[in-house]
Amino acid sequence: MVRERRPKNQSFSQKFWEDGHGNFVIWQKPNVYLSTWFLTMVGNWFIHTNWLRSGLSYISLLALIIWAVLEVYNGINYFRRLIGILVLLTLLTSHLA
Repeated sequence: MVRERRPKNQSFSQKFWEDGHGNFVIWQKPNVYLSTWFLTMVGNWFIHTNWLRSGLSYISLLALIIWAVLEVYNGINYFRRLIGILVLLTLLTSHLA
């Protein structure tokens, strides 16, 4: 993935909300990791076999961690990077408790 450089004279607000083309970006089409997380979570609602539920839970957790790390490092704007950080912190605190 080639990242386009932003002009240096952008304001913080522009860097927070806009992509490199000046488009206001909050929502993007989900990538494979976010789709995997969603599908495994929905699958857990309908599966009652313990070992299969456990496996799907680990897959969904791993997919969400990968998605969040990719957002932190490759997010299109600061907002998307912040969402990645918040998801990682939420996962960390919820699994340590």
